[in-house]
Amino acid sequence: MIWLLSRRGLINGLSALPFVAARSRAAARLAPKREVLSARMWSSEMRPVVVDRPSTYILTLPLECDVKALRIGLANITPAPYRIDGICCCQADRWEPRPVPGWAYFGFSGKSGGGASRPTARPQPVEVPGNARSATGATNVPRIVWSDWIEYPMRAAPDRPQLLLRVLVPPQTLPMAWPSGPGDITWLHPGAQERLVAEQVTPGDYVTNPGKAVIDASPTAFTPIYVIQYRPSEPGFQIVVGGDSHLAAWYTFAQLAALDLTRTDAPISVWNAAWSGQPSNTFWPCLNEAIAEARPSITVIEGWTANDGMNPRADDAYLARVRESVGRTLAMGAVPVIVKGLPRALTGTPELASWQQINSRLSQLDPQALVFDPEPYVEDPSRPGSWRPELTLDGIHANVSGDQAMSGPFASLIRPLLG
Repeated sequence: MIWLLSRRGLINGLSALPFVAARSRAAARLAPKREVLSARMWSSEMRPVVVDRPSTYILTLPLECDVKALRIGLANITPAPYRIDGICCCQADRWEPRPVPGWAYFGFSGKSGGGASRPTARPQPVEVPGNARSATGATNVPRIVWSDWIEYPMRAAPDRPQLLLRVLVPPQTLPMAWPSGPGDITWLHPGAQERLVAEQVTPGDYVTNPGKAVIDASPTAFTPIYVIQYRPSEPGFQIVVGGDSHLAAWYTFAQLAALDLTRTDAPISVWNAAWSGQPSNTFWPCLNEAIAEARPSITVIEGWTANDGMNPRADDAYLARVRESVGRTLAMGAVPVIVKGLPRALTGTPELASWQQINSRLSQLDPQALVFDPEPYVEDPSRPGSWRPELTLDGIHANVSGDQAMSGPFASLIRPLLG
């Protein structure tokens, strides 16, 4: 499956909408710039995948600016370890089956926290240990194993540098990232370059000798790469997103706003840690893990979830977790943004009161947090707690138009934080 994403004017017509977002005096400050950005294009969801013969997985994605160094994060949500036989990368305009020069190998010496080293001379296998963490009762919170930082200068040509990766996977069953994407989408935007995001898999080893032309490649919905971190030539802004399926799509309003605001001299990257269909005992530690690993400039925290059960006891327990994620963000000098609950076909249901009460409480939850209220842009005025029909995928989740309707106001909220 291939997704085409171009840096487009995604908020045309939205500037005239009323801007409804609570800003406290304490939160009226600049978000810190970061020396490390993270390319996590989709949510953190993972699935077990059976690989029945040695296979090369190929991933290409754009980075937001010129790059000095890279490292790769592999994740495990299972108790069983798995093996990767080598990872290499190069810069290419797009997914390219023909030979491309400049390939570099990632090492796994355990020095991922130090300075960047030169790429290894050959593929370096790595075993990703099993995941034994169960502090919240969840068994599918990813455990990340990082490669070493490698020196790999990349220059934007002509718009954003495009990273091409190959991962050699031996036969086994292993968890892989499962991107939640809408299929092929192209937005027309004169003068901007296309952003190509693609995943392919092919039988055989195209990592030991990456100069070989790739044959028999086919689209795949999975990738062994969980996250990519890079050191930009100029510091940028890191956004971390957490929550349930309301924020899990790659085209969530926070990602669209980032694409609208990012510049090569002030890049913005997004690590989306949301996880569909899971209660907060799964998606909440995923968010806190991303806060620790990405050191965000801005954290987008879902303020209400239906996945814990819509009742006062569950709501109070979840709000305590929202406060904790706000505290973790503030401890890093970053800006927390709490998102009020999105509509969910609640009109006429007993749960409507839960949703309305939580949304009223979120405005005063923490005076140091910003609060983004999506209701004026997406709620049906005649049906409280429900989406406008043209903005929803299924009555519960936003479609692309729904996230576009929120992305402009959200961009207006965070733009002053960027200086």
